Amino acid sequence: MNTKKNTYNLSGRTNMSAVYDGKNKNGISSFLALAETSGKYRYGIGGEYISKEYDNNDLGINFQTNYYSFLEMLVIEY
Repeated sequence: MNTKKNTYNLSGRTNMSAVYDGKNKNGISSFLALAETSGKYRYGIGGEYISKEYDNNDLGINFQTNYYSFLEMLVIEY
């Protein structure tokens, strides 16, 4: 989602898995990022979280669970 002048961007996603095989197992995977997308100096910050209970095979093949990540970026245009 961008602002009207396309100067900032907010993006994210959330996935949930629910597996019922004897014991109920619910997990979550989420991502959120904010960035300035115009001007000479552009920057962004974001983070990602995947819970231990998230079953990646419930929604497709993904080999990472139970981690946190933090990202940042800086672009300088000459």
